[in-house]
Amino acid sequence: MRWSEEDCLWTVSFVDLLHGRNYVRRATYVVTALGVLNVPKGLDDLPELRDFNGTIFHTAEWRDVDFDDKKVMVIGNGCSANQVIPWIMNERKPRSLVHIVRSEQWIAPKGDYQHSRAFRWFVYPVQLVF
Repeated sequence: MRWSEEDCLWTVSFVDLLHGRNYVRRATYVVTALGVLNVPKGLDDLPELRDFNGTIFHTAEWRDVDFDDKKVMVIGNGCSANQVIPWIMNERKPRSLVHIVRSEQWIAPKGDYQHSRAFRWFVYPVQLVF
């Protein structure tokens, strides 16, 4: 990737390894999406987890895990949590999911809007509890 002062443009070169093709693109803006926060600090030094017999991993080191009928805990509420929690809840069938957060997330809308009784009556389905 190169910046041209003369053109005020970035020149990005990359290779499609699958097809063996070289590409060059010029752009005003480049979003690298390198994921500077994708290197986990590690969970091995947490004394509370020494006796835990389940599977532990950071989403940056994702692996195939069977979440069905398991008790799942997600720590943190950044981009990864906003992707993985709905996936686990919609695509898998965990026994339970606990989400541990330090503070409010800022990635997605919270959805805690104030609605009038009339709006709730029209929009929300009737909930019957037996």
